[in-house]
Amino acid sequence: MQDLTKGSITRHLIGMAAFIGMGLVFQTLYLLVDLYFVSRIGDQAIAGVSAAGTIYGGMNTLGQGAVLVGMVLAAITVFIVDRKFLWAAAFSAFGGVLTLVGLIHSPKVHVFSGERVALGYGFAAVVCLAFAWLKPPLRELDPDDPEDVAGAAFEGGAEEYEAAPAVNGARAPEPVGV
Repeated sequence: MQDLTKGSITRHLIGMAAFIGMGLVFQTLYLLVDLYFVSRIGDQAIAGVSAAGTIYGGMNTLGQGAVLVGMVLAAITVFIVDRKFLWAAAFSAFGGVLTLVGLIHSPKVHVFSGERVALGYGFAAVVCLAFAWLKPPLRELDPDDPEDVAGAAFEGGAEEYEAAPAVNGARAPEPVGV
């Protein structure tokens, strides 16, 4: 597991883009292999496979909605982490609507094409609404837990944990600006 908060942002982006590029290369190789074997049939077959390959490749990427799914799920996750449950519920409902019209989680754009997945988004929206209504309390920090002490230092609340005992020889980082 690599810590993406340290190091060059450009290097991290290039590293992630390399895997995306490899996927695109393999998708193109599939099309070329199809064209190689179909070329033995005739010119009309080549034209058909070329057009279908372009359409299918684009529809596979956009029709399945991988990019939109990633953005919707990332937004839901971020809002849950930030404890903005109403926004998380709104994006869950939005994901459900996109699923129902077939823009995500579906090989084709078709109304009511992914009812089961849309039901999952709806359930997530209901759970997020329940959390927004119930307003669960924050978890108490444990001064003996190095993860809690380090996390409190990032949030600016480590002043009360400065005297925390060392765990395995490691002490919590000193708060910045104190």
